[in-house]
Amino acid sequence: MMNKYLKSHITAAAFCAGVLLAVSCSTSREPRTMRLFMQSGRPNIFLPHEESAPSGVLAEQVGFTTSSDTLPGEFEEVSDSTDDVWKTIHLGGVDIVAARTVVKQVTMREGSVRLEFNIHVPSLLIDSCWRVTLTPMLCTSDSSGFPLPPVVLSGSSFTRMQEADYKAYRLFLNGIVDPSAYDSVYLDRKGINKDIACRQRFFYELYGKERDRQLAYEKWKRLALERQNFWNTRTQANRATLRHRLERKRIEESVRRYVAGRDTLGLWASYDRKYHRTASFWPMYRLERELTADRVPSKFRDLYNGGAQPVQHTQLCPHRHRFDGHLPPPLFLRPDCRK
Repeated sequence: MMNKYLKSHITAAAFCAGVLLAVSCSTSREPRTMRLFMQSGRPNIFLPHEESAPSGVLAEQVGFTTSSDTLPGEFEEVSDSTDDVWKTIHLGGVDIVAARTVVKQVTMREGSVRLEFNIHVPSLLIDSCWRVTLTPMLCTSDSSGFPLPPVVLSGSSFTRMQEADYKAYRLFLNGIVDPSAYDSVYLDRKGINKDIACRQRFFYELYGKERDRQLAYEKWKRLALERQNFWNTRTQANRATLRHRLERKRIEESVRRYVAGRDTLGLWASYDRKYHRTASFWPMYRLERELTADRVPSKFRDLYNGGAQPVQHTQLCPHRHRFDGHLPPPLFLRPDCRK
């Protein structure tokens, strides 16, 4: 019976060899290739190929699985529009189990057992700028796990990219500003000083225009009062001259009456009535000029009606001036101008 089985195996081997020879002779020099499909997109663990052990040895069931925080199976790739080198891969958790049902003799040496397995990582997950870290976990039949040393696969440019990232991170840390220093770091003092200078220039121009108008009003008022006082003084002088002349006449007539023995009673009242009658009739005795709103030019009428009070012009912009201890001269403004 052994010879029968041996002959059947030899016949099958010869047939396969003939088929292979015929195929190889019939093909051309250029080998035909075919694109592989249905390739795995995640790392896989395979046990090395070993021959079957002799019968009578206990069978070994070995399982390997990855930790939940390491490389997984399904992935999504997002490419940056600025540089194709940068990739972000999001992977879900996956368990990779390698089981061996063949018979294998397990040898313990110095209290340890040597286990071998092969890890195949798809080229899709390998990039020159990235590092792949696999952390295998040995799981036994009693649901206990033993972490194995991690397997690290680094790209050729990973170190350079890592150093660049650390440098950028250090720059980021150095650029963090304490909230208490925001005003000294983020405050645009140059722009603020420019705005303050512009606002000050605006108010100084306003102050200059109002001051010029106030000075012009004061000059006009001074000249008007001088002319008014001149004419009023002449009017008062005319009345005084009229009174003195009538008084002298009354005294002379009173002396003549006294010498003639005539009565002087009622002489003073007579001259007094004559004085008031003359002074109230002729303009040179009665017309005194008075400065009223009708006599004030329209451009100065608001200043005349409101009056003028000395007000520091810094009250117009108390939050926009840089005080250096020297206040500008007072500005005369109407009360409603300070609102």
